[in-house]
Amino acid sequence: MSKKVPVGAIIPVVAVCVAVMCVGYLWRATDGPRDAARAYFEVLGAGDGDDACQRMTRSFQREMTSRWSAGECAGAVSAMLADLSGAERKELGETGTSSVTVTGGNATVDVRGNPLGIVTVRLAELDGEWLVAGHQ
Repeated sequence: MSKKVPVGAIIPVVAVCVAVMCVGYLWRATDGPRDAARAYFEVLGAGDGDDACQRMTRSFQREMTSRWSAGECAGAVSAMLADLSGAERKELGETGTSSVTVTGGNATVDVRGNPLGIVTVRLAELDGEWLVAGHQ
């Protein structure tokens, strides 16, 4: 014997399912930029300028080189990190994120306190990879 379920009982269930799927989608959408920002800080903390530069857009590489009056990007990263102690570099490598905003192929990741005073990382998605496009 089949039991009839009133339509009014199904609507809330469907609404909850849709909401859960939307939240899941939004969560996944922020994973890439969040992971990219964390990885960037990890390589900065390790002092790996070459790896840090590979995680940057070309325009941000040029900006860093100009800002730090360096001949190349890795040299700019070294100059940026030069005054940090070992403990500060370790802290930098463990920098956490607090919020992520994704708009199309661009993202902003707010980060928690770190020795460089960076509070926001801008990222751009290029060929499916999130790269650091700037920070402040």
